[in-house]
Amino acid sequence: MKIALAQLNPTVGALAANVELVRAAAVEAAAQQADLLVASELVLSGYPPRDLLLRQGFVEACDAALEQLASQLPAGLGVLVGHPSGRGVPPGRIANAASLLFDGKVAATIHKALLPNYDVFDERRYFYPAADVAAVQFRGVRLGIHICEDAWWGQPGTPYHDEPFRHFDPIAALARDSADVFVNLSASPFEIRKRNRRQQIVARHVATHRRPFVFVNQVGGNDDLVFDGNSFAVAADGQVTAQLPGFESSLQFVDLEFPSSESPYAPEVTDEIPDGLPDRIARRMGIGAQDALVKLDYVEESDIQSLSVAEFGYDVIDLDATEILDAVIGLIPEGVARENSVVPLRLDGTSLVIAIGDPLKFEVIDKLRFMLNREVKCEVATTEAIERAISRHYGKFETESVDSIQYIFMDGTTPSDLGDMLDALVLGLRDYVRKCGFTDCVLGLSGGIDSTLAAYIAAKAVGPEHVHGLAMPSRHSSQHSVDDAQVLAENLGIDYEQISIDAMHRAYEQAEVVGDDLASQPGGLADQNLQARIRGAIVMTRSNRHNWLALATGNKSELSVGYCTLYGDMCGGFAVLSDVFKRDVYALSRFINDVRESREVLPENSISKPPSAELAPDQFDQDTLPDYPTLDAILVGLIEREESVASLSRKLDPETVRWVATRLDRNEFKRRQMPPGIKLSARAFGTGRRMPMAARYAES
Repeated sequence: MKIALAQLNPTVGALAANVELVRAAAVEAAAQQADLLVASELVLSGYPPRDLLLRQGFVEACDAALEQLASQLPAGLGVLVGHPSGRGVPPGRIANAASLLFDGKVAATIHKALLPNYDVFDERRYFYPAADVAAVQFRGVRLGIHICEDAWWGQPGTPYHDEPFRHFDPIAALARDSADVFVNLSASPFEIRKRNRRQQIVARHVATHRRPFVFVNQVGGNDDLVFDGNSFAVAADGQVTAQLPGFESSLQFVDLEFPSSESPYAPEVTDEIPDGLPDRIARRMGIGAQDALVKLDYVEESDIQSLSVAEFGYDVIDLDATEILDAVIGLIPEGVARENSVVPLRLDGTSLVIAIGDPLKFEVIDKLRFMLNREVKCEVATTEAIERAISRHYGKFETESVDSIQYIFMDGTTPSDLGDMLDALVLGLRDYVRKCGFTDCVLGLSGGIDSTLAAYIAAKAVGPEHVHGLAMPSRHSSQHSVDDAQVLAENLGIDYEQISIDAMHRAYEQAEVVGDDLASQPGGLADQNLQARIRGAIVMTRSNRHNWLALATGNKSELSVGYCTLYGDMCGGFAVLSDVFKRDVYALSRFINDVRESREVLPENSISKPPSAELAPDQFDQDTLPDYPTLDAILVGLIEREESVASLSRKLDPETVRWVATRLDRNEFKRRQMPPGIKLSARAFGTGRRMPMAARYAES
């Protein structure tokens, strides 16, 4: 069977346009003599449709669009398409459905069973879950069709395998129903390193059930979510047979061959222990990694001592003996390392030395460091070298680079991560502009690193001729900041204009209404915020006059602690960097110059100079804030791990931790009023993080 993987970029609610996307892909697939085309989850409505699903007539219009699409498809081609539907569910309910269209008709329809209700997902708010699943027969092949989350049963962070929410495993059920191939229609939003997690999930299903797997994901930006695509197909032996690109629409083909026997993928029953890494062995044996290691004589059961670390909620290992160091890979807590890529080498005095394969996982190092209460040194090694070392218990590694934990933890991301982040930011902004009906962007250029990075992203998203940069110096602005802004504009080829705000600032100082207030505290908070609001008013005036999208340029670190001005630098229709910590602003800027462009596009002075808002004489960010490495380390703990102040205070300065935690909570009201931004992390500000504003919780 020749299958076309259609990685498409739908627009939410644009039913006719979305139908045409699928139809055009089907025409091309038919020309290539494909048997089946697979599109993504809810591609007809676009994902996520959110409360559009509740609007009278919308779901009915989606059902009608499905019938229309079926009638327009090439003869002889099967098409799998995701859509919301009011059919086959109780009156007034909606299904997240996928339908097989063939020869002008809807040949079969399945419904999603597992409805995510965490982070940005609210699917139980809208959809009625399937009570069971069954394979669909098509051209002699039993298709194990399922939708996105149905493949995530048993994954850390999902509730489907736990009481009281325990649900059946859709993939296992399809395997029991003799599905020949698993076909997953997804709308899986981008997060840093989520692509790797998807691949691991699919690899686990393939290894467990020994069936090929086709995964088709949506691509494009919709509101605050970016869908990265990265669709792929895996053969029954685990080999990747198709890999679509990230962050762009694509149509690729894969040929699947199926054995002629009646049950070609019946599970093999054996007492033999397969070769491979310990946690892979454990998976295939259906037992815990620790048990697998004992069974394989990697370690004596009596040598393993577990202890509970309450703040992490994981079981960790007390490393008493060097003899068990090579077993740590199988004992790293679930959800910390999932990629067979962390291997202990030796105890070097009181330091644990471990090797990290590709991709590098800084969060593994960070958690090990604090869990084990030891310094962790890192040596980067290839996966092949790791497997060789495991097979003979100890081994010499060919290290590609050696760095301290400090570098990995503070920088936080690998070059691959940075490339994905940059592509997500560009695609997210491009599609927000396009799908909202804008053509151009306008933003303030301060000469600092945040607006510099934001301008680069905008130029890549919509083209430099559609980006308008406004330098708005005050009496406190340095000449080098003005010069840096102009150099950036010239390097990018964007429209540039310099508008001094000094006359407007002085007009406020001389106004009877507010002049006395400003004079009573020269250079104080009110005066600083006024300058930001003058600039915001200028940007918004240009936005209103020319219908340009105004961009806010604040980063996640500053937004976290309220180092930003409502109706000033927070003005705009889109907050480009709202999920980018300051550490990653620097890392992305270096990545752009060193890797993506291989030349100095972003002025070096903007990257290397001490950050300053330049709203008062001789002002620098660190006059008010902790240094950014410390601030970001605390914010990662508070936001992305939901750690307590007490837990973080055992690792970092307690007074600084309390200050950051207080500022984070007190500035929720500001973040509720900021423009939408692009979700990059597991805990972005916006729909996935819902904190109260009028709250006074403080840890004792």
